[in-house]
Amino acid sequence: MLAVLLLSGCDGATQELASIGDTPAATLPVPGASAAAPGVTLAPGATTAPDVTLAPGATPAPAATPAPAATGLARIGVAPSRRDCPASGLSTVVWTQDSAMGLRDITLRIFNCGSAVQRLNGYPALQFRDAAGKRLPIAVVKGTVDGTLTDPGPRPFILKVDQVAECVLTWRNLTLQGADPLTASAVRIVPAPGLAAQTIPFTVDTGTTHQVAVTAWRKPTAPA
Repeated sequence: MLAVLLLSGCDGATQELASIGDTPAATLPVPGASAAAPGVTLAPGATTAPDVTLAPGATPAPAATPAPAATGLARIGVAPSRRDCPASGLSTVVWTQDSAMGLRDITLRIFNCGSAVQRLNGYPALQFRDAAGKRLPIAVVKGTVDGTLTDPGPRPFILKVDQVAECVLTWRNLTLQGADPLTASAVRIVPAPGLAAQTIPFTVDTGTTHQVAVTAWRKPTAPA
């Protein structure tokens, strides 16, 4: 009970610790501190741990360093903030993804988070990379896989400040004998000729098809 009350001031810490196990971690009082924090009542029969005295010349063990947060995964459906806007003024994110019956599709949205008008025309240029950043021989075709989605085709349009455009990537995860499957960990995208490239982390498991289809840029079919 004491350990939970002392930790409850940390955002979310009490709930996280409670999920690890039913037995609360023991806490050691600071030498010379009172038996209980002001306002805290100990359960009947409970006692605090005795003060810990270090041997002469000994030093306390350093606090453990928490493991770094996991990286390399795109946040799905999260619009970029202006403070995260790259120098190009355009930010591309994974907006939706779907994988059913071996057919994959991912919607990429590009946000004009800068202060100038941007122009798009046609299809983005794509390259696929493995976890080490090496380019993979995955072919990019214009359109969709098996006509499962509608490709609006290339057309120029202006992307004003705070406006959004999108394209859709589709592929099939099929594995056949005679070829090695390829799985990319990230895609490098150039929205239009002359614009800066961006690298977005997400998994593209093409199996042995080694092919991804992409539609032309279009105005979003659903609200941003």
